[in-house]
Amino acid sequence: MRESDIDWVIYHIIAASDDGCTRCRISNESVYDDPVIDSSLQRLVSFCLIREQEQVYRAVSIEEYILQSQLRYCERSQIILENGVIKVKKPDE
Repeated sequence: MRESDIDWVIYHIIAASDDGCTRCRISNESVYDDPVIDSSLQRLVSFCLIREQEQVYRAVSIEEYILQSQLRYCERSQIILENGVIKVKKPDE
């Protein structure tokens, strides 16, 4: 199975949960083993589709996705998004 197909399944498990998903819940609701799930979660986080906070995974909103994408590729921006909070970069970053 392709990585994108696995990511699609795991993303929908997370997105269907109103209160977020723990790693254990994702494992129970999917048919994949732990290394496959871990790889998928890493890809989904790196693609800005989900975020992890206190060991709970949540799908990001459309607005947060757009903002993260813009901030990621704008090198001159002094703004960062950290755990859903908008912050100004420190001079040494």
